[in-house]
Amino acid sequence: MEVIFLEEKLDLVIDNYLEFETCLLETTARHMMFGHQNYQRFQFNRSLFNRRLVNLLSVCRSYVDGSKHHINAMLPGKGALEQLNARFSNHYDNCLGYRVMEALRNFVQHRGFPIHAVDYLGKAKDGRIQFVVLPHIKTAYLHADDKFNSSVLRELESLGGRVNLKPFVGDYISALGDAHQLTRTLLAQQLDEWDRAILGAIELFKSPENSEKSSFAAVSRDGNRTIETVQLSGKLTGYRKLMVRKNRNLSTVGKRYVTGDSAKNQGIQVFQQTEPLKSPPDQTPDK
Repeated sequence: MEVIFLEEKLDLVIDNYLEFETCLLETTARHMMFGHQNYQRFQFNRSLFNRRLVNLLSVCRSYVDGSKHHINAMLPGKGALEQLNARFSNHYDNCLGYRVMEALRNFVQHRGFPIHAVDYLGKAKDGRIQFVVLPHIKTAYLHADDKFNSSVLRELESLGGRVNLKPFVGDYISALGDAHQLTRTLLAQQLDEWDRAILGAIELFKSPENSEKSSFAAVSRDGNRTIETVQLSGKLTGYRKLMVRKNRNLSTVGKRYVTGDSAKNQGIQVFQQTEPLKSPPDQTPDK
């Protein structure tokens, strides 16, 4: 259950990140179709982007704190927590996006909102018009918080003081994905042993008569008195493995982006392609 909780917390991070990205993409599509809107609509959009990003920052903090708790509970005294802390620290030291997002999370909790301006851009490219919506942070708003990380503030000001947040968000999620992959590596051997213990116990007591309808539990007894009961289910193992497959390859999120440009796709790698519909066979009119 500790492992499942850990995977579910990562899933919260990924789904909130996806909601943030798709919100920007949907707004971009509307901007492409309907053009400039009034001041109130721009402010409503900015408020929506802030809500998505504040939610993401919150679940990311929950994931970072929770991952440390869960790994220590599962592998106490084995140096796992120290390795995970070192991985987080390494990302903090080497990734500006990580530092910015951590500082913004504290800013959001105590002071204000992370997105201060939004650019709605359209640019001619190869005879077509490319649209994009970009959320920005302004250091002028951060100066009002004397608790905002001063070194991060200087780094943002060195970038011009009005900085596009999207790359920072992607890099932060990549860093958390890399840290999560470390927890999976640390737990791999133990997980195999735990899976064999649970599934082996079920197989030991399962019979043709009860294989589908019965539930199983490990029970600790003191004579006739039940002390503790732990439900055993292979479905939880399957669910955990499904979550792992769903949220894999996260360490490169910051290097990926979505595009709707289909005019020139040379050099784009095709990972999956659906087959075109085949023409139906010739049929006589009465069929």
